[in-house]
Formats: sequence, structure tokens, C-alpha cells
Amino acid sequence: MLSLIALFMVIISTFLLFLRYLFSGDSSSLLSAIPTSHFLAPYTRYWLVWLKGTGCEHRVRHAAHARLGPIVRIGPNEISVTCIENGVQTIYGGSFEKAAWYLNFQNYGQPSMFAMGHNKPHSERKCMLTHVCSKSYIQNSPELNEIIHHVLSERLLPKMRTWAKNGVPINVHEENKACIMDLTTAYFFGLGNGTNFVQDPAQTALLKNFELGMSGLFWIAEVPGITKLAGIFGIKLIADGVFQSYQLMEDLCTNMCKSAKSNLSNESTNKAHPTVYAQLRSKLEEAKIPSELLDVTIVAEMLDHIQAGHEGTGITLTFLMCELSRNPTLMVQLREELATLGTSPSAQSIDNLPLLDALLMETMRLYPGSFGPASVYSLHRNPKVFPDPEEWRPERWIEASGEKKKEMMK
Repeated sequence: MLSLIALFMVIISTFLLFLRYLFSGDSSSLLSAIPTSHFLAPYTRYWLVWLKGTGCEHRVRHAAHARLGPIVRIGPNEISVTCIENGVQTIYGGSFEKAAWYLNFQNYGQPSMFAMGHNKPHSERKCMLTHVCSKSYIQNSPELNEIIHHVLSERLLPKMRTWAKNGVPINVHEENKACIMDLTTAYFFGLGNGTNFVQDPAQTALLKNFELGMSGLFWIAEVPGITKLAGIFGIKLIADGVFQSYQLMEDLCTNMCKSAKSNLSNESTNKAHPTVYAQLRSKLEEAKIPSELLDVTIVAEMLDHIQAGHEGTGITLTFLMCELSRNPTLMVQLREELATLGTSPSAQSIDNLPLLDALLMETMRLYPGSFGPASVYSLHRNPKVFPDPEEWRPERWIEASGEKKKEMMK
């Protein structure tokens, strides 16, 4: 089946490449001076699509930058950038509009903040959530403190004691994502309205829907035309159950939003305040969003955030656990550092621990949990900034001088 799909893609790609070359050639003269990562790059992005589908894109793009420099052409109208000055800063500070590719990430037919192509609505939506997502607010939030204590102390730690007692193998990545999902949804919708993936086996099964539901994005976002054409010929490029799983994801988020909405209208409830939901709803009402679009706009935004929130953080935690298991000396040092905080540490005191900070920074550097082929992979492997970039060395963040630390932080 895979060989048939590959042959089908090659035939279609070759045909499209021929048409593009025949009628347009290298039409993007503004990009013609930029070194190309592949001889097909000026004419088609299907060579890049192939790399995405085979999971090789990060390594190939990184190798192209090592060979050709910080700016390389990867498609007819697409470049890859791995420099800060005259690169990343210019792009993110230059009010560039997003490509149509982002429209593929709509939920419920509505664009969330991530999928908004134009800068103005994107900035307006971002400002609506900045306050409750700021570091200072999160560190001082009594609701979040209660949530963290409940999820970690009453849900996760009892399970960890059982694992240790029984000595059975555990998929820590799945457990990490479950824990982060519970923390995220509790903060968004209120402790009584969020998920309980850590404790409830029936709910834990729903977590798989987030993996399966997102697995069809490659075909939908990268090659929508080929996907539709393949369907005409009876070839299924998207696995069975993907659309059903995505529907279950939407249903789960819809139900949590309904519970949070009911929570807000019932002041006598004992449930925790739905912090992020309440903030977004209030700001959208102030912005005079039509009443018929208000609920669907909120749930679309919430679904996008809980998907990104649990996935990226779960990845970071898993790699951190992996590296600590390989470095028992560092694990002992971390325990000693944490022990200096006492039994009821504040968020600020935890944030000021130098070793913990170094462990997290180095893990996020080497194993970025970001979605998609961002240049962060290569930026974090710049040998001029990070000597021996493929090595996980947390001490580099402690040993760095002031100016060196600033450069690393970029």
C-alpha cells in the first residue's frame, strides 16, 4: 500500500513539476540569488513535502544550512532562515502576513489565533489572553496553585507510588501528556470542568484521539489536492478513524466549554474559576463578537490551546526525564537543590533555582517541542553559540557569562 501511494505521489509530483517548469519557470526572481537547498526548490515544493512525509525534513534542512549558510531557498516562494539579526528578528518584527497554509488549522470551521493569517486580528486575539497567560499572573494565581496541588498530590503522586511499589514498566510520555492535559484544562475551564486523564482509564483512552486526530494533518495541510485526487481513485491516504477522532476531540472541548459557561453563571458553585475561558469570553464580548459566533469562537480557540499546551510540554518533560535517567549525578544535585526550598515553596523561588533552570533550558534547546519544521531546530544547534551542539550539557547555561548568556537566550 505504501509503495502504491509513493508511486502515485511521484507521478503526480512529476506532472505538476513539468507544468510549472513549462509555463512559469523560475518566476520568483527576487529569490533567485539565494542558494537553493535542492535543485528542484526553485520550481516546486514537492521535494520538501516528500521530506516532511518521510520524517527527514529537520535533518536535511539543517544540513543545507550547514552547507550553504543561514538563508536558503527551499521552495519557489519559500526560504528557511537560521540567523537572528537580518533574519528571525526581521521576519517576526516586520509584520509579515502568514501563508494560506495556516488556514488548514481551523477548528469548528473557525480560525484560532494560530490559524489567523492577518496580523491585526492575530494581535487582537493574542492581547485577549496575554494577561492570564503571563508569567507573573501564573506564578501568583491562587486558582493555579490549587490546581497544581490537586493534580500532582492527589492524582499523580499516588499513581507514582503504585508504579514504584509494583515495579512495572510505564510509558512516561503518555503519563506526562495526561498530567499536563489535566493541568491545562483545569486552568482553562476550572478544576471541576477539566479532564482527569491521570486517574480515569475511560478518559485516558480519549487522549489517543489527540494523537490520531492530528495524524492526518500532513495529507490535509501539505498535499490537499493529491489527497482529494487519490480519493477519486479509491486510494485512502488518511487512516481510518482520523476524522472520527478529531470529532471526539471537538466534542470533549465543547463539553468542557459548556461546563465552564455554566460555572460562570452559577456563583454558588464549589468548582474552581475557569480562568482562561472567562478571560477570553469577556474580551470577545467586549469586542462585540456576534452572539451566534461567540461560543464557537471560544471553543475553537480553546481546542487549539489545549492541543498545543499538552503536546509540547509533555515532549519537554519526557526528554528531561530521559536525560536525567542517564545522568544520576545531576539527579542527585537537583534533589539537593529542591530540598533547599522547604515544604511549601513559592513559584518565584522555584523559578530562581539555577540548576533546574539550566536543565529545562538545555532540554528545550536540544529537543524543541514546537510543532512543524521551525528553524528553531537549526538555531539551537549553532556551534558558534552552543559548542558541541548535539550534546546535552546543562552546565553550559550556568557557566555562561552575562553576554554569552544573552546570546544563548536569543
